[in-house]
Amino acid sequence: MANPLLDRSFHIRWSQLTAEQAGPAIAHALAEAAQAIARIETLPLGQVDYAQTFLALENAPDLLNETWGKLTYLMSVADAPAWREVQHDS
Repeated sequence: MANPLLDRSFHIRWSQLTAEQAGPAIAHALAEAAQAIARIETLPLGQVDYAQTFLALENAPDLLNETWGKLTYLMSVADAPAWREVQHDS
């Protein structure tokens, strides 16, 4: 994976995360969430069920939540102007 902030594996490689990666990672995660919601919106009525709607909507922001969580954690332990700027701009 090119951007380690988007890596969803259990082992987070904290030393590889940089403020420069955060903006693009948040933008990518937002786009993925929007695409997931768009897929729900365009479902044919015959395919509408719990898994395809409510569960899909609940899972849509998962990557965004995980990415933002890493950013928030880094802000709490390694506060720096670059991290603050990214958090403010995102």
